[in-house]
Amino acid sequence: EKGTFGYPVTDEICGIRGGGCFQRFQHEGGHIYWSPASGSWDVRGEIFKHWGSQGWETGRWGYPVGPERCVPDKKAGRACTQKFQHGQARWNPITGVR
Repeated sequence: EKGTFGYPVTDEICGIRGGGCFQRFQHEGGHIYWSPASGSWDVRGEIFKHWGSQGWETGRWGYPVGPERCVPDKKAGRACTQKFQHGQARWNPITGVR
């Protein structure tokens, strides 16, 4: 409960694309998604917002297939990436999500 998401505020919500499920949490900065094809991964922050604007799991990226990874960046302070079934999201505070 002390992590990024806080406590869950819903049960798993299943029946989404490809037999997947997701769960909402106290801090709406992201959700955890699961599908038989992708496993279970959280999506959060600016990548979560952009992924949502593109249609979530039904959009062109599909489900997440790996964790968000952030590294120091000399120009932007930090840069984050996350892999999805059909692409990779890249974010930094200067360029936003691509």
